[in-house]
Amino acid sequence: MRERSFSGGNVTPNRPSVHFYAVSGGLKPVSRPTAERLRLNGCGFCGDGIWNKRNPGLKLVNGVLDEAVWCPSPNFGPRPAAEVSLLVIHNISLPPGQFGTGCVQRFFQNCLDTSEHPWFANIEGVQVSSHWLIERDGSLFQFVNANDRAWHAGVSTFDGRNNCNDFSLGIELEGTDDQAYTEQQYEVLVAMIAAIREAYPLITPDRITGHEHIAPGRKTDPGPAFDWARLRAGITTGDV
Repeated sequence: MRERSFSGGNVTPNRPSVHFYAVSGGLKPVSRPTAERLRLNGCGFCGDGIWNKRNPGLKLVNGVLDEAVWCPSPNFGPRPAAEVSLLVIHNISLPPGQFGTGCVQRFFQNCLDTSEHPWFANIEGVQVSSHWLIERDGSLFQFVNANDRAWHAGVSTFDGRNNCNDFSLGIELEGTDDQAYTEQQYEVLVAMIAAIREAYPLITPDRITGHEHIAPGRKTDPGPAFDWARLRAGITTGDV
C-alpha cells in the first residue's frame, strides 16, 4: 500500500537539533559529517550532536525521543485511537546489505534518487516510514512522532487484531536477516525501550515483537540474526 499524508502533527520539535552516537565504553564522544551525508539529493534536514554512552538515559516527551536526530517524514497520519500498545522491530538497509549510506533516511523522507542503484527500482514511488532507525554504530534517528501513525507494518495482525500501524510503534535496525546486529544497536535499543515503555505502559514485554511475527509469510525481519533472548534479558535488567 502506498500511503500519503501531509497532516500537521509531525512538525519539528521545539528543541535544538542534535545527533547522538553510542560510544563503546562511554569514554569520549564520536562524531562524523552525518548532516552533510543526509543533505545529498535535497534530503530534508537532519541535525548533528553526540550521545555519550556514559549517560545513556533517554526520555520520550510528547512523542519525541530527546536524544535522536529529527528527520521528519511526510509518511504518517493520525491514529484512529490514542492507544499505543505494541512495539515492532524491523530491519532495513539500502541498498540491501550496505550500511551507513544515508539512503534509508532519504527513502523515509521521499527524497531517494532511485537512479542511484538498480535495486531502487523495486521501491520507486513507495511511501513508507518508521518511527525510529538505529544505524550500525548506534546512531539514532526519528522520522515520525510516536503519537502519530507511521507506515511501517503494512498488512499485519497481532493477537487477533489487524492493522498494527494503528496501535504500534516501529523501530528499524540497520541490518539484514542473516548478519549479526551490533553491540551499539542492542545498547541503544534497550535504552529506547525503557523510555518507550515509561511513556506507553501498555507496551509490555510480551507486546514487543518482530515484523516477521505480525506479517508471517510476507516479512522475515528482523530475522534469525536478531537475538531475542538478549533483548528480553536487557529489558529485564536494563543492560546488554
